[in-house]
Amino acid sequence: MVWQAGTSAGLVAALLLSLAVALIVAGWLPQAPGEGTAAYAKWRSQVQAQFGPATGAMQALGLFSVVQSPGFRLLLSLLAGCLVLRLAELVSAAWRGRRPLQPAVAWRPLPGLSLEEAKERLRAHHYRIAGQPLLLQADRWPWADTWPLLVHLGAVGLMAGMLMAHVFGWHLEGLVVRSGETLALPGTDAWVTLAEGTGRLTHSDGIVAYVEQRGPTVLARAVDSAGSLLALQQSAESEPANELVLDLVEDQFFAVPEAGLVVRLVAQPHRPEIDIMPVVVQVYETPSGRLIGESQLADQAGPTFGEATLLFSQTSYGLVSATSNPGRWLAIPGTCLLTAGALGTALDPRRRLWLREVAGELQTAGRSSPELGEGV
Repeated sequence: MVWQAGTSAGLVAALLLSLAVALIVAGWLPQAPGEGTAAYAKWRSQVQAQFGPATGAMQALGLFSVVQSPGFRLLLSLLAGCLVLRLAELVSAAWRGRRPLQPAVAWRPLPGLSLEEAKERLRAHHYRIAGQPLLLQADRWPWADTWPLLVHLGAVGLMAGMLMAHVFGWHLEGLVVRSGETLALPGTDAWVTLAEGTGRLTHSDGIVAYVEQRGPTVLARAVDSAGSLLALQQSAESEPANELVLDLVEDQFFAVPEAGLVVRLVAQPHRPEIDIMPVVVQVYETPSGRLIGESQLADQAGPTFGEATLLFSQTSYGLVSATSNPGRWLAIPGTCLLTAGALGTALDPRRRLWLREVAGELQTAGRSSPELGEGV
């Protein structure tokens, strides 16, 4: 009973339908990137604006991390288990099929043909003829039994690869890597480096990494009339610092409290005719909030406001995504086997029929055979 349930096509179809629904939900709802990245903060603000008070409940239900959820992994495990059972059943059936079997279906007449003529026609269509003279079995063993085996073997390999990717693999996105910097990927032994000047991305072995977008990184300082550094703050809660390194993934702000200034840095669209990415500097007076200056950022002393002079230098950053997928070595051959088996099954479907002569009349059992004029 358990074996029949585990190998039933209905259970496999139900699991596939459940996985399809889960993937549709994952494609419809914005899935959460890795926590602690620039992309996560941006994603969080977007879903809060889109779903409002329901955001917390939806996140608790795992709707923003469908593919990484335990339920999705459970569905994959159950489907892989069912496919393994069906594969074992197909191997057993293929092994039994090497010898003629007794038909378990009704016989029907096959008029207009003799037994020898039927055998010649079937052999011309690459059927194997086996059995005793009084009862012959015609089939396309072993190839007709091999194609379904390849389908299930490939599907098992694909499922195992996906499970390995979910359990042992990882995906990180929205990682800010500055030019000339080597970044150790959090929670892993892997690293990525963005070459200074060329911007070429290199990484440790066994991962796939690419740059999603590039933008400017700005080093900001401020000095007074005597050349002494002034303290800068990004927020009221942050500690004052003599210099700030700001990646312009989005507009960045900082204050110069001693000079009563707030500075906004805005990245502009990249223009191919210039090497660096343009950045606009806007300076506001506090507490009035009045705009008192706007200019293009330059690698030199910036504008002076009262006793404060702003100093900037510019490099670049890359927003990097990185993936480790140890299951790909099972998923890739599994996909190839699955494709080959599906094509073979479509082009060479499994057929088995039996032939016998009773009182000079040719009879057949099993699937109808167009090669013998049935169903034509």
